[in-house]
Formats: sequence, structure tokens, C-alpha cells
Amino acid sequence: MTGAPNRCYLLRYLPRELERSRRYNHPLAIISCDIDYFKRINDSFGHDAGDEVLQALVVRSRTCIRQTIDWITRSGGEEFVLVLPETNLNGATRIAYLLRKVLSAQPMSTCAGPLAITVSIGVTALETAQELKSISAAELLRTADRCLYASKRLGGDRATAATANDIGTVMPEVFRRAHSEIH
Repeated sequence: MTGAPNRCYLLRYLPRELERSRRYNHPLAIISCDIDYFKRINDSFGHDAGDEVLQALVVRSRTCIRQTIDWITRSGGEEFVLVLPETNLNGATRIAYLLRKVLSAQPMSTCAGPLAITVSIGVTALETAQELKSISAAELLRTADRCLYASKRLGGDRATAATANDIGTVMPEVFRRAHSEIH
């Protein structure tokens, strides 16, 4: 429906990306993205409008990533995961803020009229040989989700980044600095 592969695809191919990153000792980043207050869109404007917002999100998201190497999946409801091979945390954080800007820059066209959205984003990456060796694909996804939930708890419309090893701190200085650059 969205034009993006589903969670089954993510769970099948993310471990392969991780293995490739391990083999060549290249970083691997993921971005978890969730539309803020999406239920309100469905409740107020109908599921057709909600579906069009999801489709537009995928189209706009693809403009922020490398078409030949990066990929996006719908991991559930209004949540999407972008997989960024050969990308470190700083690079992924820059992409996350570009993504946030692109998605909120102009309303999305729907059958109910233009609808403005914001997103909450979680960003994580494996950069060192030790991280690549010791952290699983499932742990990588959990870290991105924890960062995403931190963004939600802070009011949404922002990105939070952390390495899997630093998840306890959720690197508030990273999102504060980048957040202030955007506003």
C-alpha cells in the first residue's frame, strides 16, 4: 500500500546488511520514524487520507536517501525504518534532520485536502568493529526505537540519536544542537 516493503522484509534483510557491515568493517545506521498524532488524521479525515499521508511519506523519504544503497520499510502502522549502510551516526543524524524538514516543509496532498504532519525520529548506528561484532540487528532496532520514544516523550517533531552502547544517555547534546540548527 505504501510502496515500501513491510516489517517481514526488514527482519529478513537487516541481519544481512549487518553481516555485510561486519565483513567489510563499515558502519551501519538506521532511522526509525513515526508520524506524530497519526490517529488524529485517520479519525478526523478518514483512512483514505491517512493512507495517502503514508504513501507521501515514503515518496518524500526516498528523496533523502541514496537510491542505490539505502532502503526504507514500513515497520508497522505509521512507523518506518530507514536502513543506511556505510553511514555513521553523524551522517544518519544529518539525514534524520533533512527527513524531518522534508516531511514537514509542506502539507501532503490527500483526498481530504492538504494535511501537515510532523515526525518523531530515532537514530542509531554501529560504527566500531566491537559494536558491529557484539550488537544484533534486533538490538539495533531496539536502540532506534528507544531514541524514537525519547523524541515522542520530548513532545515529538524532533530526532534523538544514540549509539547502541550509549543508549542510557540518549545523547541529548546531539539532538539539542541539531534541533536548534533547524529552528
